[in-house]
Amino acid sequence: MFILSPGRYDPEQIEQDIAALRRFYEGKGFFDVRVGRKLVWSPDQSELQVEFLIDEGPRYKIGRVVFEGNTKVPTPELRKNLKLYEGQFYDAERLERDRRNIVKAYSPFGYIYPGGAYVAGQSDPDYLYIDARHTVHQQPGETDLVYSIHEGKPFHVGQIRIKGNYKTKDNVILRDMRFAPGELFDASELRDAQERLKARPYFEYVSVTPIGTDPTYRDLLVEVLEARTAQFSVTAGISSNGGVGGGVTYTQRNFDIGNLPEKWTDVFTDRAFTGAGQRFTLSFEPGTIATNAAAEFVEPYLFDQPYSLGLTGYLRDRKRENYDDRRAGGRVRLDRRFGYHWSAGVALRGEDVRIDNIDDPPERPPEIVEAEGHSTLTSASFELRRDTRNPGLFSYSGTLTTARGEFYGALGGDYDFQKFELNWEGFYTLHEDLTERKTVLNLRGNAGYITGDSVFFERFYGGGIGSVRGFAYRGISPRSGTAQDPVGGEFALTGTAEVSFPVIGDTLRGVVFSDAGTVEREVEVTTIRSSIGAGFRLILPILGNQMPLAVDFAYPMTKTRQDDTQVISFSFGYSQ
Repeated sequence: MFILSPGRYDPEQIEQDIAALRRFYEGKGFFDVRVGRKLVWSPDQSELQVEFLIDEGPRYKIGRVVFEGNTKVPTPELRKNLKLYEGQFYDAERLERDRRNIVKAYSPFGYIYPGGAYVAGQSDPDYLYIDARHTVHQQPGETDLVYSIHEGKPFHVGQIRIKGNYKTKDNVILRDMRFAPGELFDASELRDAQERLKARPYFEYVSVTPIGTDPTYRDLLVEVLEARTAQFSVTAGISSNGGVGGGVTYTQRNFDIGNLPEKWTDVFTDRAFTGAGQRFTLSFEPGTIATNAAAEFVEPYLFDQPYSLGLTGYLRDRKRENYDDRRAGGRVRLDRRFGYHWSAGVALRGEDVRIDNIDDPPERPPEIVEAEGHSTLTSASFELRRDTRNPGLFSYSGTLTTARGEFYGALGGDYDFQKFELNWEGFYTLHEDLTERKTVLNLRGNAGYITGDSVFFERFYGGGIGSVRGFAYRGISPRSGTAQDPVGGEFALTGTAEVSFPVIGDTLRGVVFSDAGTVEREVEVTTIRSSIGAGFRLILPILGNQMPLAVDFAYPMTKTRQDDTQVISFSFGYSQ
């Protein structure tokens, strides 16, 4: 089998492996380790077995942690966030995290950190350098850790120079730089700005570098390599919530509604409708359970101010348990950002809803039968949001909190009720290796409540991906009718604790989790459904970072007889 094919003997590779083993052990505090190798040949000299011989020696503990050269930041301030301190075994991974925390402590004071240790004649004496070295005691098994800090001096931000953006407007880049010329240099904020730009779909490569020779100012050079932002895709996918489906989608992730084409052929190039950071999408997605068509336009900085505008029109056709739910409508949304973490928004929505193809009406609940045919649904919603998550596509720190109220019938229509939701999500890094791959704890809590005479197709349902896994999509719900069909509840409460950890690079991650929650007719808790499980997330380049292949296996721990369970929840797709 090709995956079990034997390797070829390479003496140079053996020596490199010995060096790698030695570095690994030294990074874990085995400073006296000895690594050798023994070659064992088969009788006919056709095969070779390599045995690595390791004498670990003692593992060294930290005797003292000493700081030298720090005048701006006091030693107690540098010590308080240390992960590697007296009495612990030496660990190179923890040391590197501590070095980053030291840089963060110096960041508010204008110091520029290029990395590495200061070397006279080879390094800029005006920059911050941090050299971490260990000094072994005469008695084996103990070492001191010494941080030698060369502080340099503080700088202010000069000009921000942008290079490489032949399509994207400068202001699209500058609004992710949360500092202005004249402000003190902040190394942590610089790193966050670079991560924010990398997370944008406009660029394949981003580098932000301080440049210049001015004694008190340093310019920032922002170099970007622009990505292809227009995408025409043909997709196919399957999920335990939505069945088998496909689609044809055109998306321009760096749209500019004001960049009109000079000739009609410009529409198919990067010379028209690009550069302002807007998003425009046209999609048609037929499927066995759900069919959707939509057009969407989003302006994230309306008039270059902290407002965002979203316009959406859609057609949706969904086959439910025993009926079809068809909708045609649109939505207008306006958001206002307050600083970097808070935002508030208002949205107006209008829909024509058609419930038809009811299977065996005498068996169905009266809530469903009475809603058969066309009805008009309108709403006005208000949302308050606080987002402190780290920049980038993968969340590993911070929280996201949203409070939302939706008032149905505010613009007329056939229904008059109110829906309130409160959602919270927190991310906490439990471990980080030398390549900065993180093990992350994700906690989620969601609560919802409806007042007034609600309609079943706008109520709360539970189960499936994004809810309580181990239960089918909409498998947790109050029931009604002869056949005990789900009709939704007016009170919902769910929570999740999930640990995500790297398995292979940034491509494959594993998860273990526990979900719990309930959906009730009114504000009460009768039975808390719960489950435990594990799964994986696979991100493939051909799918794009936003389309992970997700599979979860969950076992229901508590349930009711009416609940619909489902051990496997999955979602994945293919796009080209």
